[in-house]
Amino acid sequence: IILRKLFKNIIVSALVCFGIQSLVHAEDVSSWALPEYSKAANAGVVTYNVISQNLKESITREEFCELSVALYERLTDDTIETPDVSPFSDSDNPAVSRAYFCGLVSGTSDTTFEPERFVTRQEMAKILENVLKSTYGKIIYQEQIIQIGQGIAGFSASKADLFRRAISKKDESKLN
Repeated sequence: IILRKLFKNIIVSALVCFGIQSLVHAEDVSSWALPEYSKAANAGVVTYNVISQNLKESITREEFCELSVALYERLTDDTIETPDVSPFSDSDNPAVSRAYFCGLVSGTSDTTFEPERFVTRQEMAKILENVLKSTYGKIIYQEQIIQIGQGIAGFSASKADLFRRAISKKDESKLN
């Protein structure tokens, strides 16, 4: 089992190095979660530290921090700089430092982060709120345009899709 896990991690590392991480470890994903996992992986939000673990197990504060930084950078199209010094005595993970310095996470004390402790639901909610606040309501996915067209403008599904196409192609004549 140890050799199998080592071999699996070597393959994952090689795939990640070549930028092919989209469905890595998909066999560890429950069937009900596979479509969303695939979307997140293809969007570059799933990090190596997370995909190299069993995806059905609980997630640590450090791993959730890595996902949050990846999500933040994907949503904002901005890269968070890595600070020279970690703010925490118990973590030297660059993602933890980056998340702390841009205000996504806080420590469990002034000097500790407890990276190996499992993240609580309230911590996840707070971190995700901090990440989403950073997008300033920016529309990320085309599906959101359809929802806005239907919900706010009262468009039918087909008219909302035409609305999405016009916005995507920046066709002002079709928007009027």
